[in-house]
Amino acid sequence: MKNKYREALKKIKDSLSPEEKTVDLMLDRLYRLILKGKIGQANLIAKAIKVVSPKTKEVVISNRIFEAYWKSGRYKDAIKAYVKGGRPFWLAQEVGQYYEKNGQIDKAMKEYNLVIDVYLKKKGFLPLPKGPVELYKLGKWYIKRNPRRAKKLLKLYLQAEKSTDPAAPLRLKHKRQAEELLSNLA
Repeated sequence: MKNKYREALKKIKDSLSPEEKTVDLMLDRLYRLILKGKIGQANLIAKAIKVVSPKTKEVVISNRIFEAYWKSGRYKDAIKAYVKGGRPFWLAQEVGQYYEKNGQIDKAMKEYNLVIDVYLKKKGFLPLPKGPVELYKLGKWYIKRNPRRAKKLLKLYLQAEKSTDPAAPLRLKHKRQAEELLSNLA
């Protein structure tokens, strides 16, 4: 599996233009500098990327900065990069889990909402196998705030059990609790 991944990655990298290859190398350097704690140099590289390739979007740079800070355990700095990058939805779940683990439930639910709203806009994307559990958490959180939304999210969560994907486990972690919440909403 790793070899196929590496082969695919090599094909992608080989197909990049010289400018894109330069930016890719600079992003990799940016990442490694942050991991080493050389933040000043990393900031210079981030600025240089914008000079070398003005079309490189802030979200690309911020995503790489986020990844480095997150890996090094500097979560608050990672979240600053996440916000600066426009709160890309693919990072929102990690950020939400961090907030939830640290007792900042309202902030966590804001991030989970971002993820779920993106999924809801993509028709047919939800329910995902096994939930996702964020559907349950949001549904529970919305019970008193917005019962209609709570009902919709909890139903979506429960629908995941009907998935036809043979690889997906058909047991939901919070099935009983979700059913109880729904019956109380009825």
